[in-house]
Amino acid sequence: MVLKTKGGEGVVVVTGCGHPGLEKIFEAAKAFGTLYGVIGGFHGFKKLELLHGLELIIPCHGTIRKQEIVEMYPEKVVRCGAGMVREL
Repeated sequence: MVLKTKGGEGVVVVTGCGHPGLEKIFEAAKAFGTLYGVIGGFHGFKKLELLHGLELIIPCHGTIRKQEIVEMYPEKVVRCGAGMVREL
């Protein structure tokens, strides 16, 4: 499950579990404009450098490399949890 939404800042990708791979999801989302952020499960996503340039990174359940992402992009990561509300 993937939702791509375009807000005032750009395209935000919202994934369920990210099983198809964020690489493929990002490529499809770029057709709608500049990528601003990503929210959801990233599954086994390995190419963490693809997150570079995003302004909003919210790794949720099912993100195997969550701690690595937090360490690489501390100023861009928002912690995810049940009941979290985020305005886009």
